[in-house]
Amino acid sequence: MLYFLFLLTTYYCVHTPGIVVVSGWTIVDKSREVKLKQGDLVGLIAQPHNHHLNKVELYLGIPYAAPPVGSLRFMPPGSPPHWSGIKVADTLAPVCRQAKGIHYLKQKNDGVKRTAVVRIWFETG
Repeated sequence: MLYFLFLLTTYYCVHTPGIVVVSGWTIVDKSREVKLKQGDLVGLIAQPHNHHLNKVELYLGIPYAAPPVGSLRFMPPGSPPHWSGIKVADTLAPVCRQAKGIHYLKQKNDGVKRTAVVRIWFETG
C-alpha cells in the first residue's frame, strides 16, 4: 500500500516556486519534527480526497548528498550539508542541470548544480 501511495503521489505532485500542489490531496498540517544527523526537519501532512485512504506525511527536498562537482565528479556521494535550526521540508528541490532535447546544438537549460535531494512519503494511519 505504501509503495502505491508513493507512486500515486509522485505522479500527481506539481512544483510551483514556494508551493507544493498535490492533485487529489489537501495539505492539513505540519508533520512531526524529525531529528537527523544533519539537523532537525519538519514536513507536511496531506489528506487524500479519497475517504478510504489515510493521511500521508511528506518530507520534500531533503539533502542526502553533497553536490557532485569538481573533484567529487564521478565519485561516491559525499556527506550532505548540515543545517542549524529546523529545516522546513515542504517544497520540492530545484532540478539539476539537464540537456535540452536537441543535443547536437549543445544547448543547456538554466538549471544549476544542486545538492542531491530525496522525497519521503509515508502513511500516518
